[in-house]
Amino acid sequence: MQEDGITRPSPTVVQATRKLVERLATLSPDEQIEIEYTNPPLYVRYIRHSTGEILAEIRQHDAA
Repeated sequence: MQEDGITRPSPTVVQATRKLVERLATLSPDEQIEIEYTNPPLYVRYIRHSTGEILAEIRQHDAA
């Protein structure tokens, strides 16, 4: 937990997470969400199963 970005996510990750929470709040609790991810580098897509709509993408690029 001491690594950079773990306890203080980058602004990009914070912004994408906020967008995801806002979008999820508008959906029915029964809605299915697919999660696709790779690591490293971290890349996550949250996809609405019924429509294929991408609700949010979270990317964290290596500092190197």
